[in-house]
Amino acid sequence: MEFKHYMKVNFPNLSLKPPLFYSWDVGIRFELGANWIKEDCAEESFYLKGVYERVITLFRSLHSPEEEIFVVANVNDFGDNGTFKHRINIFSLYVKDKAVLYKLKHTELCFL
Repeated sequence: MEFKHYMKVNFPNLSLKPPLFYSWDVGIRFELGANWIKEDCAEESFYLKGVYERVITLFRSLHSPEEEIFVVANVNDFGDNGTFKHRINIFSLYVKDKAVLYKLKHTELCFL
């Protein structure tokens, strides 16, 4: 399904602009961290491994592998307010499976 059509059908009158979470009447939050200690937030820490495990478990519980998912990322170049001159690769750092990465479609939108 095309993103703009999906938004029109499921979220009419929602403008995709910061702060997105507060722009719609319905929202849900999950507490992913517990007993946070600033000193224990190194990249390979036990704490962050627990957070990652909870995120992945939650995601897999909510979505099937065949499901189409739209990911919206707010990227601001703080420049001349123009569009980016090149394609951004914000997901390549986080998506380790190259087959999944190549399935991703990138669409640049101004605030809807």
